[in-house]
Amino acid sequence: MYIVRSRWRDLVYRVAVSIDDGQPIQTVPNSFVRIRLSPGEHQVVLQWKDVRQVIIVRGATGSIAFLELAGSTGLFHTEYGWANVSDVDAKRKITAAHLIADLDSPT
Repeated sequence: MYIVRSRWRDLVYRVAVSIDDGQPIQTVPNSFVRIRLSPGEHQVVLQWKDVRQVIIVRGATGSIAFLELAGSTGLFHTEYGWANVSDVDAKRKITAAHLIADLDSPT
């Protein structure tokens, strides 16, 4: 699974992401995380201030999942959440981003 964070309005904040209640990974703008997961269902959690967003990822052996952590900043607010991303767009964003973690499944 790849988690990419690459949006033009994303600022310098660190946003925590965890897999199956594992150790949080602190993401930064223009970065990506690669995680080798066992087949099956996994819970991916984004934690930003008091916001906690959960997404379930299901995968078979050999499949690849792409998630995008999207940040947006306005005049009086900053928010983060999961966004839909196509495989093509995710691969393009990953090519331009920096690898910050390369992990084996926490389970």
